[in-house]
Amino acid sequence: MKVYVFNGGPAAMPAPSSRSRLKKFGRLTLAAAVLALLVWPPFIVLGEHIAPGAPIAGRGAVVLPWEYLSAEYVKNRGVGSSAAEIQNLAEWLIGAYTGPRKMTAAASAAGGDTGPNAINDANSVNSAPVVPRPGDLRRFHKAEQSLAGYLNHTAGSHSLPNLAFGIYRDSTPVFLRAQGFSNQTRRPIASVTKTFTAVAILKLIERGKIRKLDDPIGDYLPELNLAKAPAGGTPVTIRHLLQQNSGIPYGSSRAGQTVVSPTRKFSYYIPPQYRAAGESFAYSNHNYYVLALLIETVSGQSYPEFVTEAILKRAGMHDSRVSATSAGASGVASSVADLSRFAAALYNRSNPIRLLRQRSVDEMMAVPDYIETNPNMMYYGLGVRVQYYDGEPAEVYHTGIWTGIFAELRYFPARRAALIHLGNPPNFRARRVNEYRAGSVRMTADYLRRLDELLNSVEIPALANVDS
Repeated sequence: MKVYVFNGGPAAMPAPSSRSRLKKFGRLTLAAAVLALLVWPPFIVLGEHIAPGAPIAGRGAVVLPWEYLSAEYVKNRGVGSSAAEIQNLAEWLIGAYTGPRKMTAAASAAGGDTGPNAINDANSVNSAPVVPRPGDLRRFHKAEQSLAGYLNHTAGSHSLPNLAFGIYRDSTPVFLRAQGFSNQTRRPIASVTKTFTAVAILKLIERGKIRKLDDPIGDYLPELNLAKAPAGGTPVTIRHLLQQNSGIPYGSSRAGQTVVSPTRKFSYYIPPQYRAAGESFAYSNHNYYVLALLIETVSGQSYPEFVTEAILKRAGMHDSRVSATSAGASGVASSVADLSRFAAALYNRSNPIRLLRQRSVDEMMAVPDYIETNPNMMYYGLGVRVQYYDGEPAEVYHTGIWTGIFAELRYFPARRAALIHLGNPPNFRARRVNEYRAGSVRMTADYLRRLDELLNSVEIPALANVDS
């Protein structure tokens, strides 16, 4: 017979019923320990993300999701977004986890929750707690840490010495990183300038200075050779130029045409077409040179003046500049923070400042006539590239890349979010630069998906005066 020692003395082996109870107790203890290990990390993360008093603009790398949620909730419900209103709702959210709900001073003096900042009693902490699913919180934290780790590993490397990176959702920053640069550092954005040129053309259409996208360019610039004798007899339209399917090559050994700007001491060089317009896509800066010349001709302002007045000032991009020699394909310099303002004014339907009417924005992303549609197609729209996944436009973007320049503005329509990053690669053709671009976009998409899952799992309280 085996002998067990308890409290230093011998004892007979417990009866089978006692041993069974001990085993059952052990299994329950083990299960509880495993459950604690699975659940505890999210609550550590939760404490990290809902710390009271942190500013809406973010603390370090990331804007805390609960504060983002409170700010956006107040704004979207039409109550405004004053600091007092945001703080009141943020306190409610925090109180759902850390203790009784706090009242505003006005509500306390009135003997209850009243006034414009009050929380409806029907949505008190006890009746409708704000509880995210632990799995959603864990997946969001994992996506956030993966993205942060990837950027920390990449930024400062030989291929990308400096990097500024920002993700914005509904115009609010939800993830910021900077190495060497800050998010306010002004950097040349190279071909991302083409999106600005497209916005300028659409703005002139909205103002009635240009009739329509399908007008032949000869209606406005009859002196151009491509207007006098277009290849194949097909007139080159404004849409052809914007969509990069005008038949104008990137470079040519054949003699082209030089046209003097009507508004400044500057000349545009335009090579001859190599094929008829509308047949196929062929990326060429010269398309956008013609568009810049068109902007100057119909507006009476230089390209830098028009873009500055109609776009930069309108969107509040105070730190951005347009080079005096910008010709429509490049020449704008901006920061991550300013490009977020541009993205908000262009894409965010609820933004108080809009650069274009929504139908013009939809036109930018529309599928060109010459494209054979499929669920996962990619094409060049009006100054932007559009990527479809499963039959839906998933990403709208433009990249600018050259020696010492990396810039990208990418918008995710389904997530109402923008990714903006600026860097300075010594060799823009380096394999690791392209790897970074692909990896950062993929991880941003995952981060936004997890953030949406997290926010969608939360029961949000109502403000008492919302519907009054």
